[in-house]
Amino acid sequence: MTVLDWSTALLAPRAHDVGFTSLQLSEPALRVRGWQRPLVRMFGRVLARRFVRSYQRQTAATFRPGEVRWHQAVVCLRALVEVASWVHVGTANARTGHPWLVNGPVFARRLASMTGAPVRAR
Repeated sequence: MTVLDWSTALLAPRAHDVGFTSLQLSEPALRVRGWQRPLVRMFGRVLARRFVRSYQRQTAATFRPGEVRWHQAVVCLRALVEVASWVHVGTANARTGHPWLVNGPVFARRLASMTGAPVRAR
């Protein structure tokens, strides 16, 4: 089975695809409350690590240290910019529940920790 997600399609190095997918797995866009959120995130991070290892094993791909993490930062930035454009044109409320809206605060924190620059969602 193959899944094609054309909504985020672009020509990029394979580390970008791995960064995108591992980010989505490690930070599932689920609205989970209370004590369940840390468990969901922990499980997501386990899945993300397994995905990266499996991808490398099956494709014989190797990534430079920090390469996948860098592409995760690019994905976070792209998502935050996209959401900012929705807010600017007034369409953000029509996209309630969109994964990038749900994960905006998480992406902002991740990007801030990766870059050392202050980042906020919306």
